[in-house]
Formats: sequence, structure tokens, C-alpha cells
Amino acid sequence: MSTLKHGYRPDLEDVSHLVATSRPRDWTQLYSASCDRPLDEKIREAIKSRIVVEGQGRTNSCGGHAGSTIVEFNRWLECGQLDQRSRWAAYIWGQEECGIDTDSGVQIDGLCRALSSKGLCEDRLWKFTGSYHRTPAGGAEALRLCLENAAECRLSSWEVLRGGYAGVAQWLQTGQGGIVAAVPWYSNWYSGVSELLPTPNGAPAGYHAYPLLWLTGRMQGARYYVEGPNSWTTSWGRGGWTEWSPSLIDWLSRQPGTLFVGLSDLDGASTKPREINRRRSWFAT
Repeated sequence: MSTLKHGYRPDLEDVSHLVATSRPRDWTQLYSASCDRPLDEKIREAIKSRIVVEGQGRTNSCGGHAGSTIVEFNRWLECGQLDQRSRWAAYIWGQEECGIDTDSGVQIDGLCRALSSKGLCEDRLWKFTGSYHRTPAGGAEALRLCLENAAECRLSSWEVLRGGYAGVAQWLQTGQGGIVAAVPWYSNWYSGVSELLPTPNGAPAGYHAYPLLWLTGRMQGARYYVEGPNSWTTSWGRGGWTEWSPSLIDWLSRQPGTLFVGLSDLDGASTKPREINRRRSWFAT
């Protein structure tokens, strides 16, 4: 395999620019960050049944998969709708923002700017074919339809999260949205992984972008595990999903190249926000 592995490019990431261009939430507009409960299990399972666990194949498109999954989840948070969004459009448009034109990964900075400026179209308009390509089938007219559809689902804010698990948990437990975890990836995380991502074994084998969506009911001491789906099909983890322990997230946050970026809010005529108070009822009591 290439030295890049799964497609995150920490070697190109401009963290200072990502921070400078972010538009953090006014957290007080939602509700108190003291809401320290996981998302209700029935709600988690209902969402999981509708999120398609994707496979990136031999491409380096993990950033596109992570971004599209989070947009899908955030769309559910915003308006109760959950439709599959194009992982490939997220990858290619993110690459365009980075000036990358080969299958060599993407920066989170470029991914956020693409999701903000273009939005993200439905998956039916630009399918992942399993091989690298720059334009949807159908040429210029198909691309026009993708961009028109994408404009109804644009990211409006994001934030680089600090403080390891504390920053990740605060973002998730207050219903802000999903998180792109851009992290080093270890050899014992390729296969044989169960429902829990294990302790790293050896040196990192590359870098990977992974979506984290919510806190689960599993606890490590007084802290909840975090869960999300990988882009390696349902044969990996538990049906494609794993839970990350608080101590693992703290440890990863101290490793070179790691970024946790919270993506929040969507703009567009078809995205009509729910009442904020309703979000409270989604969290387990």
C-alpha cells in the first residue's frame, strides 16, 4: 500500500487556516453543555438502520465518506430527514479546494470549505464506482444537477475541537453534530476488530478520517464511549461500526497529525430546523 493509506493528508493540512476559517457555534443558543447523557439507544439504532455503511475500496476517499456520513446525520438532527449523500462528490470537491487532482487523499480544511461553498448532493446523482474519477457520469449536465442539488444541503459551521475526549464529548452530548476524527491508523485496526476499537499495537500505518456521531451507553469510569461507522463495509467492526473509549480518544489527541473537527448546522431551503427544545428529548434519562 502507499504511505498515505486511507486518505487523510496531515502532511498538507493547514490547521491554522482551518481554525481561522471556522465558524464556531454559539453554544448557548442550543442549551447548557452540562447535558452529559448519551443519545437514546432506540434513536441510535433507528439512525444506524438508515445510514449506509460504505466501502471506499482501494481508493483514498475516507474523507469523503466521513464527510457525507456526518452531513447525513446532521441533516437528521436539523430536520428529521436522512437521505444518503454522495461520498464521492464530498471527496472530489474537497480535493478541488486543496488543489489535489489524483487519488491521494484530502485535507479536512478542504473538505469543510467544499461542504460549505458547494454543499453535498444526493448519492443517486453521483455514485461511487469503486474507481477514481473526477466528474459524474453524464458530463457537464450531470455535474450541473449535482451542484444544484448540493446547494440545498450546505455546511454552515465547524470547529476544531481541543481537549481530547472532553472536547469531543461536549460537542456530541449537546447535539451539535458529527465529528471528523482525522487520526493515525494502526496495523491491528485493519481486521479482526469487534465492536470496540482496540488499543493501538505498534507504529501507525497511515492516516484515516472517521466519523464520530454520538455517545453510547457504554462507560469507562464516569465517561461514555463514542461511536461511528467506518468506510470499510459491514465486514469490519460490528456491522461496520465501532465504539471508541475515552482513554483512546485522549491518547489519540496527543499524537502528531490528529484532528477532531466538529461539523454543525446545514443551510438550504429543504433543511428546516426543528425546535431546539426537542433535542433534549433525544438523550437518555
